[in-house]
This record gives sequence, structure tokens and C-alpha cells, in this order.
Amino acid sequence: MKHRIINNSLALGLIQIANYIIPFVLLIYLGNLLGADLYGYIALSHSIMVLSFVLTDFGFSLSATNKISKFRTNKSFIAELIGGIIVIKLIVYALCSLIFLPIIYFSGAFDEHELILILTMFPIFTQCFTPLWFFQGIEKMKYIAAFMIFSKAFYLFLVFIFI
Repeated sequence: MKHRIINNSLALGLIQIANYIIPFVLLIYLGNLLGADLYGYIALSHSIMVLSFVLTDFGFSLSATNKISKFRTNKSFIAELIGGIIVIKLIVYALCSLIFLPIIYFSGAFDEHELILILTMFPIFTQCFTPLWFFQGIEKMKYIAAFMIFSKAFYLFLVFIFI
């Protein structure tokens, strides 16, 4: 039991370190490279993403983790729960899209950089399929830590290559 707690705590700690270091490096790099105006659009895009992540999470990081932990041996219940959560997340994603896309199109303030803000919707969509709550519930955080750290490092690499 102690070994599993230590491994899960270390995995969560590594995720947090990546969550702080990679955005900080990107902030410095993109701020210098893009300038204040274009970086402002990137910051707005990031803000929309973070707000949408909170909305699409819908409290599942707490409630689903608890249910999966309690019923980890009941595979049919877990499968039904996962399916239900993904459907709800997709519905909330559609609602977020219905809120943000008209603002982007009809406000006129984003005419030059519409593509940046439209592409913001893709990470929100993919976040609907990131089952962090599942791996927390079954206490296998090393898998999600590896995935999260790899994806953030790959994102950093892509930014350095393409921007």
C-alpha cells in the first residue's frame, strides 16, 4: 500500500513540475518572439482553453475518481461510467463551442487572428478524452504522468520547431 501511494505521489509531483516549468519556458520564448500584440491573442486563446477545461471537467476529477475507486472490481459499472462521462463531456464541449465561437466570429476584434482562436477548440475537445480521473481512481498514476509529461514536452518541441 505504501509503495503505491509513494509512486502515485511522485507521479502527481512530476505532472505538477511539468505544469509549471513548460508554460514558464513558453511564456518567455513566445513573449520575446511574437511581441505583445500577437502574444495577447495567444494568452486569450489559452484563457479560453483553461476556462473550457474547467467547464468540461464538470467535477469529474472528484466524483468519478471516488466512484471508480469504490467500484474498481465492477468492470461493467466502470465501463458504463466512463461512457457516460465522455458523453457528458462532449455535450459540455458543444456548449462551450456554442458560447465561444460566436464571440470569435461576430465580435470583430479577432478578424486578423480567427484561426488561432478556432484552433483553441481542438485541445478542449481532446481534453474530453483524457481520463485523468480514471487513472487516479485505479491508482495507476504513472501511466497518466508519462502521457502528460510526454505530451507537454512534445508540445514544447513543436512550438520551438514551428514558431
